Amino acid sequence: MYPKDNSFNPGPSDLSFTEAQSVINSLKSLLRSQALQRNIIFTPDFSRYQTMADRSRRLTLESLHQLTGSLVSAASSTISLNSHPSLASSSTVVSSQSVMLGRTQLNFHKICKNARLYRENCYEFEQLTINVPYGNNRRWTCKHCNMVVSRVSLRLSPPSPDRIWITAAGMFKAHCERESGREGCWTCIWTVVSTECNARFDSEKRLLQHMKKFHVKLGTRGQNSTIHLSADLRHHSAETCGFGATIGGQEMQNSEYSSCYFVPGSAS
Repeated sequence: MYPKDNSFNPGPSDLSFTEAQSVINSLKSLLRSQALQRNIIFTPDFSRYQTMADRSRRLTLESLHQLTGSLVSAASSTISLNSHPSLASSSTVVSSQSVMLGRTQLNFHKICKNARLYRENCYEFEQLTINVPYGNNRRWTCKHCNMVVSRVSLRLSPPSPDRIWITAAGMFKAHCERESGREGCWTCIWTVVSTECNARFDSEKRLLQHMKKFHVKLGTRGQNSTIHLSADLRHHSAETCGFGATIGGQEMQNSEYSSCYFVPGSAS
């Protein structure tokens, strides 16, 4: 039996924010005075180290999330294929449980290995592709499966110049491995909002039509139009996401909210 002791000695985790800040300030003052005594100009920037610590923690959590998703994906894929052999040749539906694991972690569409590495921010586009000269429309081929990708676009309505587009990098994210008897396949790269997001598209045009139908919401009476973010771990910005829209002469822009991009006042 341990003797009863009503005294309590708080550890570091029990310090209040004010107390912790007081300790940090005291340390900063002490270091500053020591630095002056020794004629040292530089003193540590604690805010910088805090930023580095936050970034390290975030990267660690992302890595653990990827590992967990990959392990669960491998297990669920084995179970699904054993239970439903037809899924091995044509995977057109993904369960709601699988969707929750993260789009970049799963491989139900037989997404190309390089596309997966790119979406998980492991390599840059130039490291995974080869530039192929082809007139004014630049093309690239995947180093793994030789799929050809290039910029594609679709008018929102024939009389209007308004259009949506996907760059070669965006098409690279979407491309699946080649299969015998099939010219090429593409998969949705945006946030899952419909069962159609789990389908394989047999042409670039069908992927653009899917984007138009489910991932672009046109504004009315001068309101902003919105476009969903892509479902991958790469840095999200209107300049680097790999797709966009030009509506009413306005280009897609970053939003202060994390759920979408927007095109300002783009529809009458």
